[in-house]
Amino acid sequence: MYMTINKPQAVIFDFDGVLYNSEVAHHQAFCDFLDYYHYHYERSWVKELIGTNPKMNTWFKIYQRLNCDISYEEFEENKTLYLKQVKVYNDVSDYLFKTTPLALKLLKDNGLKLAVASSSAYDYLEYNLKKSKIFDYFDLIYSGRDLEVSKPNPLIYQKTAQDLGLDVSECAVIEDSYYGIQAGKRAKMFVIGIKDFNFDIDQSEADILVNDCYEASLFLLGLSASNKTNNSKADNKNR
Repeated sequence: MYMTINKPQAVIFDFDGVLYNSEVAHHQAFCDFLDYYHYHYERSWVKELIGTNPKMNTWFKIYQRLNCDISYEEFEENKTLYLKQVKVYNDVSDYLFKTTPLALKLLKDNGLKLAVASSSAYDYLEYNLKKSKIFDYFDLIYSGRDLEVSKPNPLIYQKTAQDLGLDVSECAVIEDSYYGIQAGKRAKMFVIGIKDFNFDIDQSEADILVNDCYEASLFLLGLSASNKTNNSKADNKNR
């Protein structure tokens, strides 16, 4: 059953794929790593990494399918060394969606609290938000690496609401990944999905799908009559 929501008190954003178009950059970097070492793989395997956390051991599952003649520890070392040389692994500031600052300003100007709740490491989140000059919009930055469980477990969203001093019913979540949407729904929050145009992600459980964060902000503030619920989703268009 899809939820409805009046103007929330807070909006909680996922990071990759929501504020930044970084899922595409990371996906390509991971494929480049596997190509560099001449592994035979399916790109669909790499798509399984979207919205995951190291606790889910998704890379180990990919490693098992590769039939490598090296240990997983050596595989991980090679991956780490390779990705450290790839700028987009740590710096995705160039991939900030153009409408992200507009959305954050609009929401903040209307008195909403803003937070980031991501499975990515805190240092990664802080670095990119500061470099993009949007860090100060947020009242709270929460990294899932600090929790024992990861999305789709709802704990990260429940903790974020708690730390903002709000009930989950007063918060809206903006997500893109299957696991993230599941986490938001399990936290009993209204979930807005940012449409996926690249990876065929299952976003069917989102309460509404929109093209970008700015469209999401208009919907939450009741400023756009053209926004529709999940049963009549907005038309696709380039972000």
